[in-house]
Amino acid sequence: MIPIAIALLINSNVPAADSISDLSKALFEVAKRSAIVVVPTYDQVSVASDPKLVEDLVDPLRKQGFASLTSDVAVIYQNGIPQSHLGILKGLVAPKTPAKSAFKEVSIPQSAIKGNLITFETKPGEAIKVNTLMNLDLPRRIMVSPYYTFDNGSDFPLAMMAKDMPSSDFAKALARGLSGKLVTDPKFYNIAFDANNFRTNVSKLLVLAQKGVDAGLTPSGANVQFSGGSYSDYQEFQDTAQPAQSNSKPSLTAGLTLLGQAIAQMNDQLVEQTFAYKGTSTRLNLATFTGLQNAAISYLRSSTPATQQAGTTSQRVQPGRPTNNLAALVNRVDPRNPGKVVISTEFRVSLELNLMQGRPNRNGPPQTVDAANTITIQVL
Repeated sequence: MIPIAIALLINSNVPAADSISDLSKALFEVAKRSAIVVVPTYDQVSVASDPKLVEDLVDPLRKQGFASLTSDVAVIYQNGIPQSHLGILKGLVAPKTPAKSAFKEVSIPQSAIKGNLITFETKPGEAIKVNTLMNLDLPRRIMVSPYYTFDNGSDFPLAMMAKDMPSSDFAKALARGLSGKLVTDPKFYNIAFDANNFRTNVSKLLVLAQKGVDAGLTPSGANVQFSGGSYSDYQEFQDTAQPAQSNSKPSLTAGLTLLGQAIAQMNDQLVEQTFAYKGTSTRLNLATFTGLQNAAISYLRSSTPATQQAGTTSQRVQPGRPTNNLAALVNRVDPRNPGKVVISTEFRVSLELNLMQGRPNRNGPPQTVDAANTITIQVL
């Protein structure tokens, strides 16, 4: 078996010359086979001294969510979502180490490739940017989903040590390390976005976000500055940068529930088009995604104090403007055409609700929807 030792580091403050290199080397030595270490964490990763078995390396890390898999390639991994992908949830998750570790970005030189084999190792303090891997002149070129290159390819820095490593082994290791899926054709190794892995990672992220809500934290984004672009870019910025309707604990909890249920109900194609490409958004029609209607109603009611809910519900709502009595909107939403849930790459969530004008006619057709009877509620 050709010896391989690869370490993938996702936004970690672990020096590449110490823990990451030591862990991959130790895993290779105890597993007696190719080894990969994937560390999507901001915490220090320690290496057990004088390990004899893979479990000796993994057991001290299990409390941090690490696991291991020993097959043709030995892997220590911890799937997750890097900091630059957290979007509005960053303020709730509150990473312990917000700044990335300093490392020298390098790329694999063409001289390290002989036919279909790669021989290269990163030196102490160095890391490979994932997007540079697409420049390698291999019999099958490596392509990676835009999801893995959000921050100019620096979201998933890669440290590696390989000697005469087949490119197919490298592609398989890279796909597992990035929580992606490998799709091969005669010309390319495609490291594709994996919607199922993403849903799993989001579920874990929402658990952390709820802990942040319980601790009194609020979402990020209130002081976001426009970075420039076209007028349509500015309009999109205005839509996504506005503060949530309410940052109370009940409303944030209901908002996270709505977000989680929406992602769970989206098919793989919708999940990918929403989260694999930076700066995109998806509108889910509540008339089609009926399972989201109760979650939306729960949010509207939880975002209104009980004293207001007990009062009058005849408050006049100006088109496009929020109201502090969201519970009053529940009975005014057109049941035939309730509106949409809007979700962006940054986990921003809003409701576009179609309100009925005057007395509802439940036996007639849905009312015509236009700006005069649509209101937008920023959820997260």
